[in-house]
Amino acid sequence: MNNQSKPNSPHASNLRKYRRIVGAATFFVTKCVEPRKNVLIGKTADTICQCLCYYAEHDKIKLAAFVVMPDHWHALFATKNGEPIKQRMHTIGSWVGKSINSVLLSDQTKWQKGFYETRIRSSKQFKYVIDYIENNPVRAGFVHTKADWKWSSAFPAHQSFLHLPWPWVFEKDIK
Repeated sequence: MNNQSKPNSPHASNLRKYRRIVGAATFFVTKCVEPRKNVLIGKTADTICQCLCYYAEHDKIKLAAFVVMPDHWHALFATKNGEPIKQRMHTIGSWVGKSINSVLLSDQTKWQKGFYETRIRSSKQFKYVIDYIENNPVRAGFVHTKADWKWSSAFPAHQSFLHLPWPWVFEKDIK
C-alpha cells in the first residue's frame, strides 16, 4: 500500500478531502507537465494566459497573479462564492486541456495528476507569493525584468485582468 492510499496518511490529497472552506478563499496553485519538459511555450502558454484572463474578466475568479513557465504554471486567485478550488481547477484544466493536450501528447508529456495548492491566509503571504510568481522567469534567466515575460501577470497586456487591490482582508490580518 503506498502512502497516498493509507487512510491516516498526512499526504495533501488525504488532508484535502476533509477541508471545508466557507466564503471566499485565495489560493496559490501550481500545475506541472510530466515529465518536466519545455512544452508550455508560444501558443500553449498563450492558451493558459487567455483562460485565466477570461475567467477573471467574467468574474469567475479574482486573479492576483500568474505566470506560465515552460514546464509548469502558477496562479494566485480566489474562487467565487465558496466554490471549491478543486472544482475551479477542473474547469480551467478542461479548457486548457481541450486546446493543448494534442501538443503535449506529441511531445510525449501530459498534465500531472491533480495540482498543488496553498491557501493564502495573510497579506504578507499574499504579497510574497505575487513576487514569487511574477519573478519566476527572472530567476530562471529568461528575462531581465518581470514585465518582459509575455506569459505573466506582470506583462503590461495582462494588467487589466488583475483584481488589485485585493477585495478582502485575510483571516490572519484581522485583529
